Amino acid sequence: MKRICCILFLCLCKCQSPSYSEKLLERFYDLFDSSNFDYKYLIIIPNSGCSGCITNAETFFIENKERTDVFFVFTRVQSRRELQLRVGEENLNRSNVYIDSNNRLYFKEFEDSVYPVIFSFQDNEIIFDYLHANMVLP
Repeated sequence: MKRICCILFLCLCKCQSPSYSEKLLERFYDLFDSSNFDYKYLIIIPNSGCSGCITNAETFFIENKERTDVFFVFTRVQSRRELQLRVGEENLNRSNVYIDSNNRLYFKEFEDSVYPVIFSFQDNEIIFDYLHANMVLP
């Protein structure tokens, strides 16, 4: 009986799936060298999904694009041309902007993939949140 309980416990531990934030961060580190990542904030903006949220995130991008402590990723881009028209072609060529043209940071198995998110890297801690309208970074 004890053996069956141990096997069941191990199966339950193995079956636990990573959360959306864990999956995003893991994939991000697969794409980028974390030792050279000198930003305090990582913002991932899907280009289709929650349209109001995305509009707010694009406004946030335009207002914060020059910050050297923020790295922006646009994923699930349906049309690069449309994105250029909305946020400006010159802004998409900035050193703190990445276009995820292969949608590697989009996970259709997570409903939350349609919302813009922010990771804060501070004091050896990583904080995950959704990018809210009128959010202000310190």
